This record gives sequence, C-alpha cells and structure tokens, in this order.
Amino acid sequence: MKQSEENSRLLGSQSEYPSPSTSPTVVSTGVECKVYKTRWYVLFVFTAEVFIYNLTWNTWSPIQEPCKVAFGWTDFDLLLLSSWAAIALLATSLPLIWLMDSKGLRVSVLLTTFLAVLGKGLQAVPFDDTTMRTIFINLGQFLCMATGTVALGAPPLVSATWFPPSERTTATAIGTLVGYCGIASAFAVGPAMVSGVIAQTNVSNASISNNTQDLAKLIDQQLIWYTYFELALCTVVFLCALVHFPARPPLPPSLTSSIPHRLSTKASLKKVMKNRQFLWLTTIRALTFGVYYGWVSLLDVFLKKFHVDAVTAGWLGCSSMLAGVASGIIVGR
Repeated sequence: MKQSEENSRLLGSQSEYPSPSTSPTVVSTGVECKVYKTRWYVLFVFTAEVFIYNLTWNTWSPIQEPCKVAFGWTDFDLLLLSSWAAIALLATSLPLIWLMDSKGLRVSVLLTTFLAVLGKGLQAVPFDDTTMRTIFINLGQFLCMATGTVALGAPPLVSATWFPPSERTTATAIGTLVGYCGIASAFAVGPAMVSGVIAQTNVSNASISNNTQDLAKLIDQQLIWYTYFELALCTVVFLCALVHFPARPPLPPSLTSSIPHRLSTKASLKKVMKNRQFLWLTTIRALTFGVYYGWVSLLDVFLKKFHVDAVTAGWLGCSSMLAGVASGIIVGR
C-alpha cells in the first residue's frame, strides 16, 4: 500500500480537510469548516497552564537543602510534596475526565487555573509556626496537582478542537512539551531565588551566619518571595483564561472536529479497558513516566552524594529538560 493510499483510507479524502486559512471552507459532506487565528492564543494559554503545573510540581525538589534548614524537613517531607501529583491524579482523574467530556475546554481550564491560584495562595500564607506552614504547603500542593488530568491529558483535545489535521501533531507537541519548560525553569529559578548557601555567604553579619535560626528565617523569607512569584504567574494565566478562552471555535477546523462524541465517559472507559493494545501502551508509558519523574524529583539528593551543589544540579536538570523539549517538538513536527 502506498503512503498516499494509507492516509486516504485512515483519514479520508484530502479534500475533506481545509488547509489553514481564515476563510470558511465547505467540505464534501456539507460541513462548513474554518481555521481561526485564535487557535494560537488558545494554545498559548493552555500551554501556560501546563507550564504552571510543571513549575509547581518541581518547586520544592531543587531547593531541598534550604527547605530542610527553614522548616526542619526530612527527605520524606520533600518526597511527599513530589508525590502529591500521583496521589491527586488518582483522586481527581475520573471527575476531570468527565468534566472535559461534558463541559468542554473552557470550564476545565478555568477550574484548573483557579485551583492553581488557590493552591499557591495557601502556600504563600506566611505562618510563623513551621508545622502550620508545612500543612498549608502540602494542602496547596495537592490543589495545584489536582489539575494534572487536564494539564497532562488535554493537549490532544485542544489540538483536535482548534487545529486542522496538518497542524495537530505540532500543536499537541507544543502543548505537551513546552509545558515541561516549567520543570526546567524550576531547576534554574528555584536555586537562584532560594539558596541557603547563597544566603549564608552574602550576609556580612557574623551573628546571622553562625545562627541557624536566623538563617532559617532568612531562607523562609526567600521562600515566601518565590511563592509570591509563582502565585503571580498563576493569577496571570487564570485571568487570561477568564477573559477569553472559548470552549470551541464557532466553526470546526475540519470534518473530524465536527463529529460529536458517540460514547459517554463511562462507556468510553469500559471500551478502552477491554483494549489490550491500550492497556499495554499505558503500562509501558506509566513505567517510564514514573521512573523518570521519581528520579527527577530527587535529583538534588542523588547528586549531593557526588558533591554536586544545588545550583549545578539545577542547571543540569534545566538543560536536560530543555533538550528534551526541543527534540520532542522537532520530532512532533
């Protein structure tokens, strides 16, 4: 079978899909299609949401040593913060899947961006009591990570709703991979804004340099400003989605985008759970995803055994993540 025949049988006649254009096109079935420039704004806002999600997930890992000084945390406390992503996904996956299927993109994105603002707001409350501060940080982390189903699962929905077939793989790659720049940013920005070593060497007062309690307060202040910075980013993304983030374009970009869902969320889940290929691919994806992210979340701890400081470890994580993002978008295109 020739490549052209394979594409024809799987996707239909090429005449059914309009090329990217701002003028409406009527396909052979009589469905009017149009590709809107707004699609890039929608993709930008959604990608910013994914960026915030990944930034929040990786907030605490690159600054583990300063957090131990400021709050008296152990490796378990830091591992718990990284684990809230998996815990929250188990708790919220089915409700958010239903929400995306029944209410569409706008409601889903507004809810997830609002939860990010609320979660970061809780983390920014400057309690003097370290126990209360730790509780609110974990609660805020759970709320931020509760949005993972939309942030990680909706890129194909965004591309299918707003983009023509010729751009969908690229749009999905951008929506998925550019968001991982949030992880890379956390590796670079975190140690730069919050570092016990930097704080200790920059303070000329010997009483502060030799006093762990005063140093902890100084690091805590840096953590508060770092959290305010992330809260500002979350608020900007939420406002952008609130002002303009349509659930779908007035006209579909292609024939396939105009076809409504024929199965309910429950029926769809039952169908995929009986598909052996789907279960096999999901298992492979889960194993690689879990091992990689488990390793990244403790990169600072692992490299410390080799006498690698937090700043260097952060830049190693940042550069490796950016390399993956660039190569992934190129392959997707």
